[in-house]
Amino acid sequence: MTDKEKRMIADEANMIVSGYSYTKSDKGIEIVNLNMLEPHTMVINLDGKMIESSMDPIEQSVAIDLWNSNKEFMEV
Repeated sequence: MTDKEKRMIADEANMIVSGYSYTKSDKGIEIVNLNMLEPHTMVINLDGKMIESSMDPIEQSVAIDLWNSNKEFMEV
């Protein structure tokens, strides 16, 4: 992922925590790890249940934990 692509994702994000962008979409909450060269993404519902993911299990756990700890600050 290029720096330009990362900036576009970050600009559209509703919330960024520890390098993970969280963006509300029709699917749910789209999460992108902005620290990776290749896109690592996941979609969760508002309850934090995974719908689809290209992240490894540890990364999924981190992203969901960050969501659960910070979702009150996200404008959804």
